[in-house]
Amino acid sequence: MFKCDKSVVNEFKAIISRCIEDLSKKDSLREELIKLSREIIRESSTVIHLLHRGEFEEAKATLDELMKLVEEMRNKCEDFPEMLYAGFVLDSLAEYVEAKVFYCILTGENIPSIDEMRVPVQSLLLGLGDVIGELRRAIIIFLIKDDLEVARRLLDTMSELVDSLSKVHFPDALVPGLRRKCDIGRRLLDETMADYLRALERKRLESYVSKIL
Repeated sequence: MFKCDKSVVNEFKAIISRCIEDLSKKDSLREELIKLSREIIRESSTVIHLLHRGEFEEAKATLDELMKLVEEMRNKCEDFPEMLYAGFVLDSLAEYVEAKVFYCILTGENIPSIDEMRVPVQSLLLGLGDVIGELRRAIIIFLIKDDLEVARRLLDTMSELVDSLSKVHFPDALVPGLRRKCDIGRRLLDETMADYLRALERKRLESYVSKIL
């Protein structure tokens, strides 16, 4: 026999009230994380800008402040760890990874491990993908300075990074945008290699001309 107790209504109310409470907390957290994400992106961009200008001490100081922001973001997500996987959070952490790894490459420091970076693997992979473009910029700067030795070392690093990322085969649903970054990375590597070879050929030609004059 069908029976619907009035207590069911109260149970519905209790469930929905709890849902509203949790979502309200998440919504407030989301607003905080959006603001923090913008700060992380801005500071990451500053670190990279300083590195390209060769201002390593300033870059290190800014990176230290950036790492504090990332730690703050992690702490804020302790009650709702799933928020670390929100798209805008993943994107901002990818910018942090890019800045951190690029700093390590240029200064000769060891690249942090996954455990040391303490970011979702999606952000780690996407950030590494973005490092490829910054390496191209750095190589072009050293080619302009006629420092082919440093340019070659960075080109080798760029090649290794592109090759390593090309071995990651997962659908976009798991790592959104990585496949596209890899395709762009391969194109940038080809273009950078061509730039380097032209610079090398010019250098050899200049050396030859100087010997016969």
